[in-house]
Amino acid sequence: MIPTPTPNLRLRPILERQSSAWAILNLFAETPNNEGAFRMRFDELSARERMFLVDFYALPSELRAFQRICVFWNVRLKCPETEN
Repeated sequence: MIPTPTPNLRLRPILERQSSAWAILNLFAETPNNEGAFRMRFDELSARERMFLVDFYALPSELRAFQRICVFWNVRLKCPETEN
């Protein structure tokens, strides 16, 4: 009989990715609730963290990841930027 993987082992990578995403998003918890402060905080993230969020949310760009974070934290964007 071949042992089958337990559900916990199959879920581990998903849970680890969700945990990593939450850890990054939590960095914004004490950030003043405005676009400028969130932009500065986003720019302070490492390139690896920004790209992780782009990949995690399956977004086309870092700009979309930034917008997603603003929506998550209910930060109003003054004028949504457009991409070239």
